[in-house]
Amino acid sequence: MGHDQVQAQLNAQCIRRRKLLEAKHGPTLLYLLNHRRSADYLPRGVSQKKADEALKRATEFLETIRSLVEEQA
Repeated sequence: MGHDQVQAQLNAQCIRRRKLLEAKHGPTLLYLLNHRRSADYLPRGVSQKKADEALKRATEFLETIRSLVEEQA
């Protein structure tokens, strides 16, 4: 399964169908993937501001997922 398919399943299953995540988390994985690709492969990389924003979004996303897993346990 590719990154785009994971994103599609996250949106379909966890946001639209089961309502486990808020819609604001929908684009998070692709947002982070695009920033990682820029940092890894583009000469200009990413700015500190963009890196900080990516870290903030990743942390928030992971905290949300962690809470869901703990609720299910």
